[in-house]
Amino acid sequence: MFGDSEYTIHGDATIVLRATAPTREAALEAWRGHQAVTIDHTHVRDGRAVILAELSTHPAHAHVAEINGVPQVGTAHARITLDHSSTDSIAAGVAQLDPAIQQRIADALRNAAAARADTAFLTHLHKTIAAEFTTDDREHADVIGVLFLTAEWDNGYLLATTGEVLLADGGTVDIDFGDTSEKYFGAAFGARGATFGLAIDLRTNDINPDLYHAKKSIHAIFGIPEPETPADYVRAVLDQHLTPSEKAAATGVLFLAREHHGAYALTDTGEVLFLDGTIRELTFPGITTKHLHTAKPRPDKFGTVINLMTTKTEPDRHFDTLLDHTH
Repeated sequence: MFGDSEYTIHGDATIVLRATAPTREAALEAWRGHQAVTIDHTHVRDGRAVILAELSTHPAHAHVAEINGVPQVGTAHARITLDHSSTDSIAAGVAQLDPAIQQRIADALRNAAAARADTAFLTHLHKTIAAEFTTDDREHADVIGVLFLTAEWDNGYLLATTGEVLLADGGTVDIDFGDTSEKYFGAAFGARGATFGLAIDLRTNDINPDLYHAKKSIHAIFGIPEPETPADYVRAVLDQHLTPSEKAAATGVLFLAREHHGAYALTDTGEVLFLDGTIRELTFPGITTKHLHTAKPRPDKFGTVINLMTTKTEPDRHFDTLLDHTH
């Protein structure tokens, strides 16, 4: 005959012990003596860690309680519930188990807690991105994934809270995910190496830590073709208007929001900055909507610098800071 013993610990884990014994009483007695216990399977179901184990007084003649979910005739089921009124009572019950099963239970509980933390963090990512894009011309559906890299601190290299968000058109934007991400990173990953990174595919919610993410481009990590960068586009326009020596002396292009009907919005007109401090105004057709993603009017003046020395785009900086680039 076959007996099932189900243990519930604080609602976080269900442990089902499958026992082979001639009678229900013998199954219970075998369980109390924890004879010949072997783990059969572990998984997480509906946020609850479930451990299946086989307990047999006749190891050579083990039986199963069900086949493909169908209960088998002649099986007996016994249910025993741990006293979870206190930590001590739980510990006393778990202490009766074989050490190997105790370890599996501990592992399952840790896995269940980690799964809950992962789910909460993914929810935070989606909500933060959605809130960020309410002030932009972007949709949350445009997001492919987020890449977090480490920064050096006194206690080692820790994942930074600012992630690089990859969009469907290949563009990227940096978003700070705040204290929630810092707590999650500390608990889940702690200190890592300088090249460590965490890639999160927001299409599938897959979480992918890797020791060498910092050595790869975000596009390669998520399998998205490298797009034309804003700096590439700017250089192509400069080729049409500047001599080779002038282009070599260009350090960046400053796009400042222009006022229209009481609101400020970027235009395709940019100020080309040169090493000698001079400025030349040029038009870069379509760059605002294609590359800058900040065409939506706002109540105050803002702007974007495309740095031709680093090829980076520095959006939404304070107006006074942006003017510093002209000096």
